[in-house]
Amino acid sequence: MASSAVDSSLKLQRDKVRQYQKKVAYPCVLYYSVLMIYAAQIQEVLNREHEIAKQQLAAGNKDRALLALRKRKYQEGLLVKTDAQLENLDHLVRRTSASLYVAS
Repeated sequence: MASSAVDSSLKLQRDKVRQYQKKVAYPCVLYYSVLMIYAAQIQEVLNREHEIAKQQLAAGNKDRALLALRKRKYQEGLLVKTDAQLENLDHLVRRTSASLYVAS
């Protein structure tokens, strides 16, 4: 009798853990995907700004080249922030997965 009570308690805990996992993991995966797309877009802007700076410098427009490089520097800052968010999200997912593994 006590064994079946323990079994049902463990099954209930396992079900709660799985529900929590679905509740937490799905938004994390979506957020990760969005951040990856955002990082790719920023990288494209970085490349474009670099090309614009080279073109403007070749054309003798030093001020415009510097402006393009300032824009590139700003985008690099955004990319660093995005990378930090991705690392934090990865850490959160690993920590949650580990705790779910221990709980089950």
